[in-house]
Amino acid sequence: MNLERCKELGIADKVDVRVGNINDGLPKEWESSFDYVFSCEVLCHAAVKEDVFKEIYRVLKPGGVLVFTDIMGSDDASEKALRPFTDRNATTYMGRPSKYIQAMKGAGLTHLCFWDQSEHLETFFRGMYKQTVDNKEAMLNAGLTEKYLQSWEKSLSERAEIQNKESVFAWGVFVAKKMA
Repeated sequence: MNLERCKELGIADKVDVRVGNINDGLPKEWESSFDYVFSCEVLCHAAVKEDVFKEIYRVLKPGGVLVFTDIMGSDDASEKALRPFTDRNATTYMGRPSKYIQAMKGAGLTHLCFWDQSEHLETFFRGMYKQTVDNKEAMLNAGLTEKYLQSWEKSLSERAEIQNKESVFAWGVFVAKKMA
């Protein structure tokens, strides 16, 4: 969350942002500390996704809410089709909507909803590709290498194509609650 924007809106006193490494567990002193946990495109990088949900459950206050988005494999996608993505993003496997729901429940959270927006992913990937091409000079000037950007463009192009042909990716918003 952009804390400067929160200050502009007059809500900075209501927002507390803390950073932790999801693969190392969250600090013990965070137990039952949060009313809300928001996560955007993070869980796809977790080594053991089930452990992350247990940690989130632990740090939420009773009645607390988890809202997160993530790029996932569709429930029926093969690991082989997803391998280029998992290899690029330094993760061992991609979550799936049904597996995330199962993991939330296994951690003690009550799954409230999943708003599936997977049909927009091809457009999203193509938009990211266009932004990369259109802003290449600025990114190079900021220190990214030509090799990195070429690899990123190739990856985005491949994602858009496989999504168009096979719909192997899923994306959406999940909401879960730690019941009081």
